[in-house]
Formats: sequence, C-alpha cells, structure tokens
Amino acid sequence: MPATVNGIGTRYAGRKDASVVQATCPFCKRFTKLSSYETREWFCFVYIPLIPLRKFRILNDCAVCRRHHRLPLTEFRSRLENEIAPLRAAVDRAPSDAEARVRLVEGLFGFQMYTEAENAARDGLGRMPGNPRLNRLMAHLLALRGDLAGATPFYRQAAAAAPDDAEIRFALGRHLIACGETAEAVRELTEAWRRDAGNTQALHLLGEALFAEKRWNEALDAYQQILARHPEMASDRDLLRQMKACKEALGFPLTDAERKAGRRWWPFGDRKRLSTPRATSGMDGRRVAALLGIALGGIVIVGLGIALWKQRYADVWFDNGLSQPVRVTLNGESFPLPPGAPVKKRVQPGEHTIVVADAQGREMERYKASMRKLDLFDALTTDRLFVYDVAEAHIYQREEIGYAVSEADRTYRQSFIALRRFFEQQDVDYVFEAAPETMEVESGSSTTVRVALNVAKLDANRLGVIWFNEGKTQDAARAFRRALAAEPCSVPAHGNLLQVLPSREETAAEARKWLTECPGVESHRAYQQARIALGQRGAVLAEYQARLAAHPEVGANHYLYGRLVDDPERSMPLYRQAIELDPSLSWGRLALAYDMLALERDAEALEILEPTLRMPDRDTTVTELYAMAAIGAGAIDRARGALDEVEKALRDEDAQLWHARWLLLLAGGEFEAAEKRLKARELAYGERNPDVWALRAQLLRVQGDASGLKRILTEGRLRPDVAGLARTLLQEQALGAGQWQEAAAALDGLKPEEISYPDRVLAAWGLQMAGDRKGADERLAAVEAELEPAAANDAQAAAQLAMARHLRRRTTAEAVLAAARRSGFHTVPHAYFVLAAEREAAGDAAGARLLYEKARRRSLDLDVPGFAAAARAR
Repeated sequence: MPATVNGIGTRYAGRKDASVVQATCPFCKRFTKLSSYETREWFCFVYIPLIPLRKFRILNDCAVCRRHHRLPLTEFRSRLENEIAPLRAAVDRAPSDAEARVRLVEGLFGFQMYTEAENAARDGLGRMPGNPRLNRLMAHLLALRGDLAGATPFYRQAAAAAPDDAEIRFALGRHLIACGETAEAVRELTEAWRRDAGNTQALHLLGEALFAEKRWNEALDAYQQILARHPEMASDRDLLRQMKACKEALGFPLTDAERKAGRRWWPFGDRKRLSTPRATSGMDGRRVAALLGIALGGIVIVGLGIALWKQRYADVWFDNGLSQPVRVTLNGESFPLPPGAPVKKRVQPGEHTIVVADAQGREMERYKASMRKLDLFDALTTDRLFVYDVAEAHIYQREEIGYAVSEADRTYRQSFIALRRFFEQQDVDYVFEAAPETMEVESGSSTTVRVALNVAKLDANRLGVIWFNEGKTQDAARAFRRALAAEPCSVPAHGNLLQVLPSREETAAEARKWLTECPGVESHRAYQQARIALGQRGAVLAEYQARLAAHPEVGANHYLYGRLVDDPERSMPLYRQAIELDPSLSWGRLALAYDMLALERDAEALEILEPTLRMPDRDTTVTELYAMAAIGAGAIDRARGALDEVEKALRDEDAQLWHARWLLLLAGGEFEAAEKRLKARELAYGERNPDVWALRAQLLRVQGDASGLKRILTEGRLRPDVAGLARTLLQEQALGAGQWQEAAAALDGLKPEEISYPDRVLAAWGLQMAGDRKGADERLAAVEAELEPAAANDAQAAAQLAMARHLRRRTTAEAVLAAARRSGFHTVPHAYFVLAAEREAAGDAAGARLLYEKARRRSLDLDVPGFAAAARAR
C-alpha cells in the first residue's frame, strides 16, 4: 500500500472507471462508501507525484479507513478480457437471451465494475423488461449505490414476474425494511418464508418487521421459532432483548436469560487522557530542499505540458489488410489507404465517423469510433494508440518481451487481437515494427519489458484453434466463421467449427449447410457424423444406400456407404470398389486400412497405406496409422524410410508424423533416440505440458523403468491436467501385478465423467478378482445402464457394453470381439484383455495367457492395456 514519510514516499494519483457502492468495509466493518477504480502509484516528493510506478485496479477502497485490495492493472485487464469478453460476445450473438445477459451482469459484478454492470442490466431490461433475474440484479446494484428509492420498482417488478421465487421475495422484503416500509415487508417476508421454510434469515427479518409494526405476539412467535430451529442462539443477547420487549408489551413473564439480556451496566470511568503534542524538530537543509523543490517543480511543469498535449491528441493507425486500395474519410477528410504499411493520423478524443470506400467510390463500411478523453494524471502516464482495421481483415499480435542479462530469465508473452474494427492499445513501444532481438540490460537489474504490436502471420482458422486451446470456445467459433467468410469451402475451418458448436442440433444444421454449399467427401462425412450423433443412423444409412444405387459408377458413393456399415467384413468390399473406381480417393484407402487392422491383417494394411503417404490431399492421420500397421507387421525399418521421405516434403511440423516417428523408435527399442526427441519436445513446450508428460510416461513404460515411472505417476496424480491419465496408468500397473484392490481403487477421487468406460470395466474386474463379486456386479450393471441407450448408434458404446456384459457372463466371447472390430482396431486390444480376464477368473490360466498375449500384440499404439497384458501373459 502507498505510504509517505514527511511527504516523501508513494501515493496514488489519477482515477478512472470508478464504481462506488454503499456496503460494509471488510477491514473496519463500517457501513460506508467502497470505491473501485483504476489508478497509478507514484513516487512523490513533498506530496507531488514525480516518478510513475505501476498501474493498479483498486478494489473496495473504504472512505473511512482507506484500506483496500488491489491488483496490477495488466493482470486485472487480462482476467477481465478472458472472462468478460466471451460473455459480451454471447450477448452480441443472442441479444434476446436472458441467461446470457444475466451472466454478463453477474460477471461484471464479480469484477466490482458496478457502473458497467448497471449499464448492462439496463440494456437487458430495455429488451426484456419483465425478466425477474435482470430486475433483481438491477435493484441490487441500485441499492448498493445508495439509491434505495430507485431500487424499489425493480424489486417489485422482479417479485411480480416471479411470485413463487422465494429468494426474490426475500430480497424485496429485506429491501423494504431498509426503506422503512415494514408493513409491506411483513407480507413479502411471510411469503418468502412460506416458500422456503429453511431460510432462517427470512424468519429473523420477519420478526424484525413485525416488531417494528408492534405486532408483538407475531414477532414473539417468529423469535421463538428461530430458537426452536437454532438452539445455539439461546444465548444471543440481541434476540433475547427483542423477546423481552415483546413479552413486556404483552404482559408475559420473562425468563432469567431474558432479564439478564436486558440489563445495562454503566461503564466505570471512561477517562480520556489529553494528549500532549509532540515537539517537532526543525528541518535541516531547508535551502537545499527549496532548490530541489524548484527543480522538481520544473519537471512537474514539463510533465503537465506533456499530459495536456496527450489529453488533446491520440494516434490512430489505419490498416488495410485487403488486396485492393481503399479511400478512408475521417470527419470529412479523405485520404487513400493502399494495402501494406498502415497510415497514422493524429485525432482529438471524442466521437468520429469513419467511412471506407473502394476505388470506384462505393461505400464499403461506416463506423462510429469513440475515443475517451483521459484525465490529467492518466494522460501523463498512459501511452495509448488506436487501430482501425479495414473490414476486420487483419489479425494482430501483441508481444510482451522481457529482456534480461541471462537468457534463462528472458520472458515472452503473446496475445492476439482480431475481429475488432476499432480498438485501443496502451504502452506499446514498437508499433507495426519488430522488437529487437536483444537489448542492453544492466547486470543485476530486473527484466526490462518492451511491447510490440504487429500484424500476425496467421489466418483466422489458425487463430480459432489457438483460442479454442485457450478455452475461448465462443471466440474460436467467431474466428472459424470469419475464415469461412474468406474461404467458404475451407475443409479445416468447417471441421473446426463443427467441433466448437454447443449443441448437436446446431452441429447437424451447420453440417447440412456445408454439404449444400460445398459438396465433397469431407462435407458428406461431417453430415453423416452429425446425423448419427442425433440418433438418425438408420435414416442416414438408407439415404446413402439409395445414393449408391443411383450412381454406382462414383467411387466416393461406395466409400460413403461403406463407412456406415458396422461390419468390417461387409465394408471392406465397398472400400475396395471405391479405390478401384477412384484410385486417388485417399479416404477410401484409409478406411480400408482401418478395417484390415481391426481384422488383424497388418501387412495388407501397410501395403494399402504406403501409396497414400504420397497423395497430396491425404488426411494427416495416415502417417500415424501407417506406423502402427508397420509395428503390427514387423516392418519398422521399412516404415522409417517411408516416413523420412514424407518428412522431407513437409514445410511445417506435422504432429501426427512426429508421433508416428516416436512410435517407431519405441517399438524398435531405440530409447536414446527417443530420449533426444522427447528432450527437444520438452524445450519447445515445457516439461509441465500434459502431452509431454504422457510421452515421458510412455517412454518409461516401454523401457521398463519402474522407479522412474513410479515417480512420474506420483507427481501426475497431484496435477489436475494429467490426474486422469496418471490414475489409468496406475490401474494398469496394478492389474499387471495382480493387485486387484489397488486396481479397483486407482480411480477413486475422480469425477464419474473423468473416468472412461474401459477403465470402469477393468476396475470392476479388479473387484471381481479380489472376491467382491457384488461390488463388481454393481459397477458393471451401472456401466450397462449408461451405455445401453447409446449402443444402437455408437459402435464404441456397443463394444464397451459387450465387454461389461461378458464379465457378467451375459454375452459370448465371439460377440465381444465382433463388437470391438466394428468399433475399430483401437478397441480390439481391450476386447482381448477382457476376454483374457474372464478366462483367468474362470481358472483357465493357459487360455488367459494366450488371450493376454494377443492383447499385447494388438496394442499397436503401445498404450493401455498393452503393458498390463504383457505382465499377465508371463
């Protein structure tokens, strides 16, 4: 907190975006004004701010004791952007969505931005005046700001719109007591308590309102009910005094506790001592101080001149990301804006109309830009600029680079700004120019941070992926739609958009739109998947069967129908026919290889996939599938050479190719090369990256490093981002070692949705082997009940359902294996493991070992349950 001694120290100066409420101070407990605002801390001399320090967001600054909380402004704005921007975007997308507006108001309220919250609530009520939650939030905000009279109509409107909402009726009753309208408060609190008998606070306030209305009998009854519900309040002096007053008014006898609570003890001798003023010593060096004051005063005058200039003017950069030149008109002044370097204009704060026209003079867009005027102190300390992005065509990156003497201490932070026509940036050192690679930093000094703002070298689709990985799903959807506006048939953008839509219905509608506008194999695949997710598998199968019958000469029709057939033996001829008719159909080759791997025909899958590696339009998953086929066929050296050729032809890193090379190294026992590859990954992504952690665990498992694996799994259980995988690997270890109770308990502590169905099935088997057949049966029955509704349309669910039933001896081994093959080759090792587990439980050790060995061999991805199977096969 700021502090000064003899006028020298630190203090705040400047104040903006203030929100003031009437509330109880968390420090001094007084009911007073609490303010939240942005300010800057300064070093001051004789109370004159001279050297600007950091900016802060002040939270709940008490008008009495002046104590408060604070956050660095950059951190506050980062949190605000991450949490509030998606809420604003949701309101912009659906202005009539009351829930979205409520979340926005509550989010602003949580950041103590009461003025903005009130504006958002008023805007919502302008569209939905009868919404009870918005009315209640508006009333609460007004009451906090001390406008009790203004809050009352909103509380009444909320209660009228939701008469059965006990919480709203309680809030209205409490407010009426604060306004002194106790008669009406009695009615509202009575209704609130009748609808929610567990709300003791409503009962207490009802007693207070009845007491104020001198309805002694009813008030006494309310107080007695409070005591009956909460016996611990029998010693509460305030409650006992109220009861005493009621009984005295009614002429009822008092209890000893009530008499004692009503006594007042006169304070003995609150003597006030007169304080003697302390002598102050004269200040030495008065002349030196005066000269320093004059010099510093000159600095202040210069600073004020700079601040006045920055108050009156700001730089606006006009940026044209289109391929054609345009003409911009700013407040009547027209100037050309060609593609390339942005054009800077100096503009006064206020409202400005910006019109953009093409080369023929046709208006393209019109925008009203608002630039707020800074107060004097903020103008002195804030370096701001504005950017106008024509047609929102560019994506910008803000880089915050921390230079340091040691390379290890250097920091870097990057954020992206996009889909904003006009925006403000502060404290940028390099505007539309690259920051230097190095900078002189004094030895021993802290990191020197510089900020650069430039056009980012990425498209809207890539930006959407970045935002999606950061958890900004709604922003990601906007970015994908922008990518599609520029390239309507972009397969990656369409596929990514379908992944982020919030409901299956929206996904199906978007997939149908994609298919209508851009018919192709990829859009057909997306359309099929979306309708299957809605439970329409039968209708889709009939539609594509008719399509094939109408045009059997089209290879894609054979492929599209084949991928809906849930039996590899039936779909493989369709894929072969598709490839024969269209040899360049990479999707047909990929699907045929999947079926061959599911049927354990690895060498044939390898032959089918090898030509696919050289196809330009192949899916990126081909390389990883090819590596797994090579592992199954024992052709690791051959696969390594083929993937070397693929890597030479690539310009950018391919994640699937990287993992394919990784699997080949592990399968070939080249652990030193794998360690080097993993070290490079750790340097690029950090040791704490979840994917890096999983790769490290996989390497330790393949190496058989038990101590290293134990260490990493112990650490992983405590990390939320990898806790689920760590527990799955612990379960696999326990199953391989025959530690049945530990295997069943390995997943304890995780939420049900965090546990996969294969893990739940194996945990139940662990209980079964430990002798707890009842517990195992209960778990398997729960898995069956959850999977049965989805099994008809989801091959994966059907396979897991068959495994659970087999452990309960309710289906055959042949049915389990068939269901697993329909689900895909990744499910086959789990099926073999469950079949082996059932044989082991039945006492057939030899049969179990054979099946465990099959599970190990079919774990082509070197993952669960291959290591447990290998241990049980010994």
